[in-house]
Amino acid sequence: MVVKKQAIESDAPSDAIADYLSGRQMDLLVLATHQRGGLAALTHPPVAQPVMRATQLPSLFIPPDNDGFVSYSDGVSTLRRVLVPVAADPEPQLAVDAAVALGKQLGARDVELTLLYVGEERDMPKVHEPQVPGWRCNRVTVQGAVVSSVLEAAQAGQSDLVVMRTRCPKGFLGTLRGSTASQIIRSATCPVLAIPCQ
Repeated sequence: MVVKKQAIESDAPSDAIADYLSGRQMDLLVLATHQRGGLAALTHPPVAQPVMRATQLPSLFIPPDNDGFVSYSDGVSTLRRVLVPVAADPEPQLAVDAAVALGKQLGARDVELTLLYVGEERDMPKVHEPQVPGWRCNRVTVQGAVVSSVLEAAQAGQSDLVVMRTRCPKGFLGTLRGSTASQIIRSATCPVLAIPCQ
């Protein structure tokens, strides 16, 4: 794994970062978020999510006041609980595979992977459960609004990471609110790995 840090000065940071990344081969963006909402979001335009949309790269969003899942002192993974919200659209297998790939890359052991579906159990999409030594997989269904259900499950399960697919918001109201993934990224208290639909 190669980590590269780059300082860029610009009045339009999202555009500057996207321009810097264009033509460069990247596997993952790691972005800090401010999670601003309301008036603050209007006066301080977001940077992280527009960069992901522009680059279409898998992006790991780290919220404020969260230390992530890698120890600062020794670099050892502390990843133990991963939540993967699943839906029929976008197809969720890539999110499951990304969670496993990241966990393996970090050397994570003894991981509980929870597949969460908001809806009726009979409608839960088929997902190939990973067979990784030391990993356990749970399937959970809940009823309710998708965003609040995912956020509540992440909080209640003390998730270290949420991994999910993204899709473009639909219609005027969807554009105003943002996609389901965008809303979760703005509110989650743990890191979110977003895998864009190409």
